[in-house]
This record gives sequence, C-alpha cells and structure tokens, in this order.
Amino acid sequence: MAPASALGVGHRWTGCQNGGCRVRGRRHSDNAAANHAPMPKQSSVARRMQCSVAMASIGHVLIGMAAARLSRERQRTIWSPVTAGVIWSGLSLLPDADVIGFRFGVRYEDTWGHRGATHSLTFALGVGILVWVIARLTNLAALRTSLIAVAVVTSHAILDTFTDGGLGCALLWPFSDERFFAPWTPIPVAPIGRAFLSGEGARVAAIELVAFAPFLLYAIWPALPWSRPPRR
Repeated sequence: MAPASALGVGHRWTGCQNGGCRVRGRRHSDNAAANHAPMPKQSSVARRMQCSVAMASIGHVLIGMAAARLSRERQRTIWSPVTAGVIWSGLSLLPDADVIGFRFGVRYEDTWGHRGATHSLTFALGVGILVWVIARLTNLAALRTSLIAVAVVTSHAILDTFTDGGLGCALLWPFSDERFFAPWTPIPVAPIGRAFLSGEGARVAAIELVAFAPFLLYAIWPALPWSRPPRR
C-alpha cells in the first residue's frame, strides 16, 4: 500500500483523501493543483451527495448468510438457521452503520464518515474481540466464532475497495486516515438511501446477486448428515 500522492489510479492500491473521490473509475479532488486543472468549488453537502454511493449490500448479506452456516458446521449452536442468518448478515452490514453520521453533520470524508473508521482492519478486530467475549459467555466455540466474525467484517471493507465509486476505505485507521481502492474495481456502486429504489439500484442489486450467488448456494444448500451440529 502507498499514499495517494505516490500512486495513480490503476496502480496496486490507490489512496483517496482530503475529500478526493473516485466516481465511476475516475478520481476527483478539490485540490486543483493536484489535478493540474481548475475545478469549481463544491459545498460539503454537494460533495457528499456526489460521493454517497456504496455496494447494494446484497453481497454483504449473502456473505453473512454463508458465515452463519459455517459457524454452525459441526458445532454446538443456540440459534436456529434463520436467526443465525439474521445475526451474521447484520454483522456483515455493521460497518455501514456509519451512514447514520450523515444525519448529524458528519462528512463523508471525515474519520467517522462513510467508509472511514468502521471500514478499518482495527474495527474488524475489535468486533472479533467482542464476539469472542459473547461466545465465551454463551459456551460457544469462542475462537472459531470470533475468527469468522473478523473475516466477515473485514470482507465488508475489502469488498468496498473493489467498487467503482465513492471514497476508498480507511483500512489502516487509526494509524492513517488514507482511503484505499483496490487496483481493480469491477463492483458497481448503488445510491444510498431512498435513491436505491430506482432502476440503477435494481441493476446493481441484480449484478451483486449473480456475482455472490455461490455464497447463497452454500448458505441454503441442504446440510450433509456429517455436517449437522450436534444435538443439545
């Protein structure tokens, strides 16, 4: 990984900071000198609306459903398959809780803005520690469950770096607020909020459903006899 000043779009990992935003594969910035061309000034609200895009969340939910099954494979469980699916899908979506900050004046590019601190590896590790404590208290396989939780939350941030719009993810927070994209961004982004209920939102949701279909199949495929959890 390297800072945005050292990398351009298309290099291994591209950073995005100081309000810079890549939309549909291009990187924009309020710093005219950095782009060698003058750009009109935008208010923070206008810039936030321009950048308010994310994955359609279908992929995140399907990964959560697959994690629910994985967590139950040959393990003691206290939840039904449906309940486990809801819990793990919620955990997979947890990083996107940062969008609540928009209502309180938190800007997209702020540390606690969208794809900021909650999309970091440190945040994923913190969630894993919390899950380990809960698993210990409920007599579940603590280490296994917490490692799956870390993988699920981390997958959210990593997948978001493969999207073709918005800001990158602050993977290295709290050590750096640098935002990162992957070198390849094949996942289209969808509008956030009510704007998702549109033709563009439906198109992106359909693409994610197809792309992440293997996770759905794993989650709902009939369990093999030797993979069923032991009875309590």
